[in-house]
Amino acid sequence: MSATWFPKVGEQCNNCMVCVEFCPHGVYENGENVPVVVNPENCVHGCRGCESECPQRAISYQGDDGSSGGCSFSRGTCC
Repeated sequence: MSATWFPKVGEQCNNCMVCVEFCPHGVYENGENVPVVVNPENCVHGCRGCESECPQRAISYQGDDGSSGGCSFSRGTCC
């Protein structure tokens, strides 16, 4: 888990909640108009699972340095 890497929900979010349903680490909760990042420290550094699942491409990451951080999402599961 990481205190320096966590998702940010962008303006293009259409409130589909795919990220909330997808994330096995409890990073998100349903908000009124957009998903809310409530547990950023639960996000696995380098995991891009919710970004890959988001149909609007509305997820970016605080602390993104371009590295994968050892994420295993390519195996079809989130880190």
